[in-house]
Amino acid sequence: MPYATVEVNPEVFMEHKGVKVYHVYTNNSWDDGPEERLYTLSIDGEPGYNDFFINDLPGWSEEEEDRIAHTKTSSRAVSHLLDEYYKKLIAAALDSGELKVPA
Repeated sequence: MPYATVEVNPEVFMEHKGVKVYHVYTNNSWDDGPEERLYTLSIDGEPGYNDFFINDLPGWSEEEEDRIAHTKTSSRAVSHLLDEYYKKLIAAALDSGELKVPA
């Protein structure tokens, strides 16, 4: 059976003060799912140019991430709590200028 590859925009992870933050996908493939802890501020231009790892941001703590990850609740709830933690870190980095919005 023939198939076609279609380019799609990545999913928006969050928006903060008009700045969109996108997921980055494993092997650039939607089917492989988003990378863990890797995001981008731009879907235009060279891959990787505006990418950043959450654990490189000020305030990130392995201990806090582990605490959240080992919360005694459902995996879906843990995933939501981690997303909220990441969003807080990204918003703070955007506000402080640590993350630069592409021109």
